[in-house]
Amino acid sequence: MKYLKLFLEQSKISIMSVAAYRANFVLMIIQSFVNAVLSIVSIKYIYNYVDKIAGWSYGEMMILIGTSMLVNQIFRAFILPNLNQFVADIGNGNFDAILLKPVNVLFLIFFGRIDLSSLVSVSVPIAIVIIFERTVTIKFTIIEILMYILLVLCGVIILSAFMLIIHSVAFYYIKVDGLMNVYYMIMAISEKPQDIIPTKMLKTFFTWILPAVPLACLPVSIILHKIPYRYCLLEFFLSFFMLLCVKALTYIGIKNYSSASS
Repeated sequence: MKYLKLFLEQSKISIMSVAAYRANFVLMIIQSFVNAVLSIVSIKYIYNYVDKIAGWSYGEMMILIGTSMLVNQIFRAFILPNLNQFVADIGNGNFDAILLKPVNVLFLIFFGRIDLSSLVSVSVPIAIVIIFERTVTIKFTIIEILMYILLVLCGVIILSAFMLIIHSVAFYYIKVDGLMNVYYMIMAISEKPQDIIPTKMLKTFFTWILPAVPLACLPVSIILHKIPYRYCLLEFFLSFFMLLCVKALTYIGIKNYSSASS
C-alpha cells in the first residue's frame, strides 16, 4: 500500500509537469503517431511485392511491429526517464539522497517519474495490434488475449531489467551515455521475425545475451501459433532471471558507490 501511494504521488507530479510543458507533450504524441504511420506505409510498400517475409504475412508483421512499439512505449513511459535520472544522479552525487530514503532503491529507480506523453502514445500500438488482428486467420480466445498481455509485460520487464543491468556500470564509470545505442539496436531487432536471423547461434545470442527476440517476436509467435505454448515458460523464466540479476548487480554497485560527500 505504501508503494502504491508513492506511485500515485509521483504520477501527480508528472501530470503537473505536463501542464508546464504542454507543447512538448503534444509534439511527442504527434511524433509517435507519425512514426506509426511511417512504419505501416513502409511495410505495406514491401508487401506490395511479396506475399510473406520469412513466413510472416502483412497482418502478422504489423502485429509484431505493433507489439514491439507497445513494449517500447511502456518502457519509455515508466522506466526510461528514471533510468536516465539514475545515471545522472550517480554522476552528480544526488544518488546519496535516494539511498537515504526509507523506500526500496529499485522502486525509486524504476518508478520515480512517468512520461505521460509516452503513456498516452501507448494507444497507437494498441490500435495497430487490434486493427491488424482482424486481418489474420487465427481468432484469439480470451485466454490467449490475457496470455498476450502477460507476455508483453514480461517483455517490458526483460527490457527494463537488461537496460538497468548494463547501466549499472555507472557505479564504476560515470560516462555511460553510449549505452543507449544498445537500446536502439534491441528495439530495431525486436520488430523483426526471428526467422530472418540467419544462424542458430545468433538466435541464441539475441534471446539470452542481447534479449531482443523475447520482447515482441516471442509473444507474437506464441499467440499466432508459430511456436508451441511451452515457450511461455522461456519468457517467464527469462523475466524472472533478469529481475534477480538486476537486484544483485544493483546492490553490488551500491556497495561500491562512492558518495559525493566522501
